[in-house]
Amino acid sequence: MTAPAVVGLGEVMLRLSPPAGRRIENADALDVHAAGAEANVLAALGRLGVPTSFVTALPRSPLGRRAAAPLRAAGVGLQHVHWVDGARMGTFFVEQGIGARSTSVLYDRAGSAFARHAHWPAGALDSVRYALLSGITPALSAAAADAANAMVAEAEQYGVTLCIDVNYRARLWSPADARAHLSPLLAQAGVVVCAARDAQLVFGADPDDPAGFRARWAPRATVCVITAGEAGCRAVGESDEVFAARAVPTQVVDRLGLGDAFVAGVLDALLQGQAVEDSLVAGAALAALAATTHGDLSLARREDLDALLTESSTAQVLR
Repeated sequence: MTAPAVVGLGEVMLRLSPPAGRRIENADALDVHAAGAEANVLAALGRLGVPTSFVTALPRSPLGRRAAAPLRAAGVGLQHVHWVDGARMGTFFVEQGIGARSTSVLYDRAGSAFARHAHWPAGALDSVRYALLSGITPALSAAAADAANAMVAEAEQYGVTLCIDVNYRARLWSPADARAHLSPLLAQAGVVVCAARDAQLVFGADPDDPAGFRARWAPRATVCVITAGEAGCRAVGESDEVFAARAVPTQVVDRLGLGDAFVAGVLDALLQGQAVEDSLVAGAALAALAATTHGDLSLARREDLDALLTESSTAQVLR
């Protein structure tokens, strides 16, 4: 079996959504999708043909199998899934915003299989290029935080590049707690992605200054990106040049998971040896493609990404 290029640790949940124009309180049916920060990135890479593997815990039940099925279909390796008898499936409910109404999310994940039984299997990063972690995972429970720390330690042991997407969630912890727990992890990361609002709220950083963010919080990062949604992103690489890339205009069917698709596009380009500025364009393109389909998991194939990249502009160097 081919060794995975990227291994991620995190929770996969079931996302339940009423049809467009409905709210949960008057829904007669709910659409079901698998979703989770690291799971979304791994599935997006898998669809592009990149070998990946996921470390998580799921209930040994129809709900657990339902969450695993689309990841398996995307090509994500599930050999490190810990199947737990009698465990609880984490879920969340999404009402898609339309017009004046914003999208709302309601989580029901406390005491889930992953929160209670998260663990890191020793040796999972052998021969791996990137270890993937989001800031959501260590916030879920003491077990999840321990697993995240073990993953980061093994990445250091094996010389694997650690990729962290800050992904701050106010419903899980305070900015101060997030900063305290994520700072030592960011200090070991080689690739860092952080939303502009998180850079400012959690770290008190200037969201327009990725070089300053890296110098203070992620000094080992060879790629440090600050994203700003439709306003695009800025990044700094090893050369200390700062690059900016625009978001790719697209019709948005579903906004959830776009940041994860961006991370997947960046990692895919870096795995191919592309420059930092090209990885930003790839990330923006994959996020745009993910926006055109329902669910958090990107359904874009390699040919879709390649076709869009031929039309997308290159990144701009900021001097």
